[in-house]
Amino acid sequence: MTKQIKEPKSINEDLAWLLGVICGDGCLEKYGKSRHQYRISLSTIDKNFGKLFVMRINRVFKLNEKFNPRIIVNNNNSKYYKVQIDGKQLYEFFMKFGTFGCFKWKVPSQILNGSTKIKQSFLRGYYDSEGSINIYRKKYRKIRAVSVNKDGIKGIQKLLNDLKIDINLIKEKNCYSLNIYKEKQINHFNNSVGFSFKN
Repeated sequence: MTKQIKEPKSINEDLAWLLGVICGDGCLEKYGKSRHQYRISLSTIDKNFGKLFVMRINRVFKLNEKFNPRIIVNNNNSKYYKVQIDGKQLYEFFMKFGTFGCFKWKVPSQILNGSTKIKQSFLRGYYDSEGSINIYRKKYRKIRAVSVNKDGIKGIQKLLNDLKIDINLIKEKNCYSLNIYKEKQINHFNNSVGFSFKN
């Protein structure tokens, strides 16, 4: 069934957050034998994250999608939720913002040139997907985000720098990581970007 959406005329904070999520754990998919079927999806272990994703899709595009994820069990018996929303118009709308996918996503120019609130919302969506708070040396905190995509994560670094957040980009064995170590900078991140849920 063709899903008609009401396309927003400009980027608001909800849409910026969704774009951040898609650059993280979200996905735009063409599937089926002829690859003429389209969907936007999110894989997550956090049920509330999936619910928020669907709620914001509904709010931005005036839809009435239900939260009805597939529950997938891995080989190690851990499970995650896969939220899927079909629709060619929805897929094509997001594709207007550039390329997506693990190795080729980039921060959209509309975000790079956006207001502070738009940058903050995009970053929150990205960190909701890819960010974590880690304890090292048993007592120190760091905020970390990891990607295999150098150009993409350098775009994240630029947005954080625009918000006056100092961050280290480190080349690891198979990926790149952004790390915030200093307590003052961690507090600045939490106050200006933060996570949608307790991490």
